[in-house]
Amino acid sequence: MSDPNLDKEHKHPVKKHLRLQKAFWYLAEVLFGPVLRLVLNFHCKTARPKAKTFLALCNHNNDLDCISMAIGLWRHMRFVASANILSGFAGKLIALFLGPIPRRKGARADDTVELILENLKNGISVGMMPEGNRSWDGETMFIPNRTGEVVKASGAALITYRIHGEFLKTPRYGKYTRKGPSSGELIREYSPEELSKMTVEEINGVIAKDLYVNAFEDQKHPPEGLKRFRKKGQEMIRYRGKCLAESIESILYLCPACKQFGTIESRGNGFHCRASGLTGTVNEYGFLSGDLPYDNPVDWNHFQKAYVKAHAREFKEKTDAFFTDEGARFYEVLPTEKRLLFENASLTFFRDRIEVRGEKDVLTVPLSDVSRIGAFRSRRLLFTAGETYYEAAFPGIVSAVKYDALWRVLTGREYF
Repeated sequence: MSDPNLDKEHKHPVKKHLRLQKAFWYLAEVLFGPVLRLVLNFHCKTARPKAKTFLALCNHNNDLDCISMAIGLWRHMRFVASANILSGFAGKLIALFLGPIPRRKGARADDTVELILENLKNGISVGMMPEGNRSWDGETMFIPNRTGEVVKASGAALITYRIHGEFLKTPRYGKYTRKGPSSGELIREYSPEELSKMTVEEINGVIAKDLYVNAFEDQKHPPEGLKRFRKKGQEMIRYRGKCLAESIESILYLCPACKQFGTIESRGNGFHCRASGLTGTVNEYGFLSGDLPYDNPVDWNHFQKAYVKAHAREFKEKTDAFFTDEGARFYEVLPTEKRLLFENASLTFFRDRIEVRGEKDVLTVPLSDVSRIGAFRSRRLLFTAGETYYEAAFPGIVSAVKYDALWRVLTGREYF
């Protein structure tokens, strides 16, 4: 028998601290919302959702996209966030005042999905970036088909929200942020009644369409929210910063000249391939300049994807290594801690395995055992093999994208 004196708000576990979180949310909106618009250089018209409970989806290019969408929607919601931000004292404060739903990169999402549905069914709106990761190249990434299943199962309204300009301000590969504007807009609010008449495939289709952004097409044809930031006589918007090309090898993992993996190196505003000698720069509009076959990371990444797909059969017969990354601290990630396995490890990628070599021991991870690969920032590779969750923390830039690309084609998975 339940305790009649128990606070009704706390009868369900997901409602723990809900009153505090709502109060903090609205206080932060009123006190800091206008300031954050200025600090983030974010421009939008405030939208007011009709539904009391909703699942809000947004494209993802910045760690603060959740704040931008919150400013644009002006309604309390809990966000799905990387579990990495919930560690330590700061993580405890974030958990207390915001109650984010944790998602471990490179791990199965079953627990996260369950928590999303529990929140929605208890009247708590949820915000999520369904791509799961910030875009590497400036184009909205593949949105998992499971997203439509979650929308369908929730019984809640669906809101699609699109943000423009953030990739060029904070490219995922970038070592430093750039100065420039971004904008947001509510694309569509779908009622539970509308969604009930749609199939999962149809829901996934409208989500992909509503959230699609190509940062470089935006430069050529700016959306309404950004048009006024073009200076007179200029067709595009400047995003000024320093070391504009630094770390771009985290996305440009395959040289179009020599077709080798992991040979691109960057410094300052320029980059080059140490094998072929190909060179290029990144300008203040985000485009690539030089004697290059592609003038932006989106087109370069399309080439990479097409190349690995086309050479899948050849790659499956390759006996030597594709590449080696050195100097990693290699961990097994447990539910409550990380256990250091190797202090100074090298990761070598073969057609059928990843070899993690320490000073004395070697750990061999068959590609057939790997079920997820992800990244945190541009220096941590995360992956699940069997029931074990691993993390490799590198001292320098590492391209997790090349691991993911080769793993997918070598194990017969679709590479989007």
